[in-house]
Amino acid sequence: MKSTLLIAMSSLLIGLSASADISLKINAADDTFYFEGSDTGSPTEYVLDYQVGYRLGPSHVAYGDLILIDSAFAEVSGDYSASIATFTDNSGIFLAFNNPDVFSTLTADNTVHFSYAGWSEDRKATFEGGIGNSLTLVDGSGFSSIAIEAVPEPATIGLVGLLGGALIAVRRIFAI
Repeated sequence: MKSTLLIAMSSLLIGLSASADISLKINAADDTFYFEGSDTGSPTEYVLDYQVGYRLGPSHVAYGDLILIDSAFAEVSGDYSASIATFTDNSGIFLAFNNPDVFSTLTADNTVHFSYAGWSEDRKATFEGGIGNSLTLVDGSGFSSIAIEAVPEPATIGLVGLLGGALIAVRRIFAI
């Protein structure tokens, strides 16, 4: 019984860990998002700049509402632009970083949060529907996919704490 409890708790902890070097954290409760982590690779060179691009969904679909996310990444220095968007047909998400100079590191500043509260309800649903998936690298090389994760609500964290306390109490009462 002890080993079953240990395995169950270990599985829970493993399930909470991120699989990507950078993650996109979405807080659906207040319609905000931010990034965490750091990753390295090589951007794709275009005529005027270098780009690292990610998508979730089909390719070659026009972009809908854009949010500029310039200050979210500290290590992409200089005159760069970054944006995140849903596709106009709500079939996916696109994220891009552009810089006139070559760069090899993306380091997220998780203190910078962005709002998508102004998006239409269908675009919000598409964006939040990406939770649990990953944005796949489509421009550049060597960078990992970006995991899209939900920010747990305080009530969820409290429930997990209560569950842990209950498990400890049951273990002590029944000497499992």
